[in-house]
Amino acid sequence: MVPKAEKKIPDFLSLEEAREIVTVLETYPFSRLERSRNKVIIGLLMYAGLRRGELLRLKVGDVDLIERRIKINLSKGKKDRVVCMHPTLCSWISRYLVYRGKRKIDSLLVCSLRPDTPFSNKGLQSLFKILKETCRIGRP
Repeated sequence: MVPKAEKKIPDFLSLEEAREIVTVLETYPFSRLERSRNKVIIGLLMYAGLRRGELLRLKVGDVDLIERRIKINLSKGKKDRVVCMHPTLCSWISRYLVYRGKRKIDSLLVCSLRPDTPFSNKGLQSLFKILKETCRIGRP
């Protein structure tokens, strides 16, 4: 038998590192829409624990701001799951949806700056690169 591979707990941000990221998001020279969208992206990853693929597939109708829940369809292992939202994340999403304008309920929550164009892995990598270069977080 082949032994099972070790499962290590991933590194996570300290409270101070998370605050630093939010500060950079609020002060970096993004447009109002871009700043709002980027805060939602980071908030969904930090506050709700979404995985990258879940974030990129999330639709407007999957988010319930009143109940503060997110329904994630076909998560890891092809299972659906529901996660709770932090009140701060709810306000960020509300503001983003106002800035972004009306969209269909089945449209993607996070879009590029071009209307109804999906946000891509490359866009996410670019955002992470900006944050890594701007924040004082000593991680690879």
